Amino acid sequence: AVVSTQSTGEKQDDEEAMILGNIKHKGIGEVQGMCEKHKRSLVEGWNDNVSAVLFAKQVAETEAEDEVVKELEKKYDAMKDRLILQMLEKQMGEEEWLRLSERERQKKLMQMKIRDRQLRAAGREDEADEMYKAMVNVQKTQAERAEENKRKRRDSCLKKNRCS
Repeated sequence: AVVSTQSTGEKQDDEEAMILGNIKHKGIGEVQGMCEKHKRSLVEGWNDNVSAVLFAKQVAETEAEDEVVKELEKKYDAMKDRLILQMLEKQMGEEEWLRLSERERQKKLMQMKIRDRQLRAAGREDEADEMYKAMVNVQKTQAERAEENKRKRRDSCLKKNRCS
């Protein structure tokens, strides 16, 4: 986004120089038309040069804001992608995840993102959120099962040592 550093007065001076330079090549009718147009702009308060400067500044600010928003969206999407991939890996298990090719992993990521967009586009944000919550719950359940299995093995091992 570029903001003009030229002041309103400088722009007006440039315009006047351009008009005066071109006036030599114009006929009397054209010069009279230009005078009438200028008089009408003063009477009606057009303020072309002021509005041009203000509009240019407003456009520059809007472009800068749009640029910031786009960058934030890119970063958010990248973070969200990493989280989805981590959730999928935990949901499937590390061994199974590692057996997948990169293409298959990306395919699963895209399926999740497409499903999320479809739900949100349909105004079903709650369902989209539930989809992620379900993945987290699966991860918790798997972690709990793994902990339970570990505990059972430890208990079994302790019993064998006592019984022997």
